[in-house]
Amino acid sequence: MEVEKRLYSSFAGTDFDARLRARGIDNLVIVGFTTDCCVDCTARDAFHLNYDVFIVTDACAAYDLDLHYGALNGLSKNCALLTDTQSVLNAWS
Repeated sequence: MEVEKRLYSSFAGTDFDARLRARGIDNLVIVGFTTDCCVDCTARDAFHLNYDVFIVTDACAAYDLDLHYGALNGLSKNCALLTDTQSVLNAWS
């Protein structure tokens, strides 16, 4: 599913939430750029909308490694579980 967004969060100003709920989706596996901005905003909004949020740490990036790791640290303490690509592939196979 593609979501065209104009703001940092994939939920802001889009029908993403409605489309997910229509499909019965309640778990989100999030990847993307930038960890400290778009990924962070989307993950927090998803958490506030009662989704279970998983961040794929090695499939996200930021302009600076400190920002990447800082964002992951904050997300893991507040609203998301961290995982990696291999764990996701193992779970989905």
